[in-house]
Amino acid sequence: MLLLICHCRLYKSISERMYKIWIHPYVAFRFSKHYKIQKEGMENFNKFLNNVIDERTKAIQISKKSNPDEVSLDRLLEIKEENGENIFSREEIKEELITLFTASEDTTMTVTSFVLLMLGMHEDVQRKVWQEQVQVLGSNGSRNVQIETHHLKDMKYLQMVIEETLRLFPVAPLIIRKVIKDVDIGPVTLKKDVNLMINIYSMHRDESIWSEPNKFNPLRFTPEEKSKRNPYSYIPFSAGFRGCIGKPFAFVTFANRLHSSVHLEPHRKTIHHIQ
Repeated sequence: MLLLICHCRLYKSISERMYKIWIHPYVAFRFSKHYKIQKEGMENFNKFLNNVIDERTKAIQISKKSNPDEVSLDRLLEIKEENGENIFSREEIKEELITLFTASEDTTMTVTSFVLLMLGMHEDVQRKVWQEQVQVLGSNGSRNVQIETHHLKDMKYLQMVIEETLRLFPVAPLIIRKVIKDVDIGPVTLKKDVNLMINIYSMHRDESIWSEPNKFNPLRFTPEEKSKRNPYSYIPFSAGFRGCIGKPFAFVTFANRLHSSVHLEPHRKTIHHIQ
């Protein structure tokens, strides 16, 4: 709880400094309240990360077994154990964790907001999500229920809702990749070392791929419908070797945040139009 409070204060302080130009210079920032808030926040965050690294390192040393479902941290620590500080130092691993944590926090909040917006605009979808949660978690499910990975396999409709939301509102509307060798795509040749911009937003609303592309329809993501499309026609997390490693974590996070909002029977009032 203390970490959560410090984390919220830290984010708020960083945001405030962005638009308060008089504390942009370090000299002014150093003597502002925000310096103390951010210093305290980073100290608590670093303490938390050190504890996580210590616990996972001990667990890896005890088990000495490869786990196919291991998270990124475990893999980094295994590499460090095998090769020493020459590959990854403790500080480098901590920096990777900070990147993963901060990147996932912002994107999951954004996507959750868009999912809630879609549920508010489509009462029939909201009711199906609620009914599914009651079926999976029980009629007495409350905000205190922690949704785990094994719950998600039974929350198929919720996953479809999230996927359809990500189609309409991808976290990264554009991504850039560098071509590492000449590639022929029909009559076009992409030359080596060319920087390629991929417009995910436009591709996800392409009429040649999606019928009524601007309509919110979770049933596009039934197994039957997905099998009819090229798997690379839908890439909200990018794809390939440079795809987002946080994808599995993201769906668990979305499910937990949405569960706390739709665990009660939805109201009949719906937002039919937003100007």
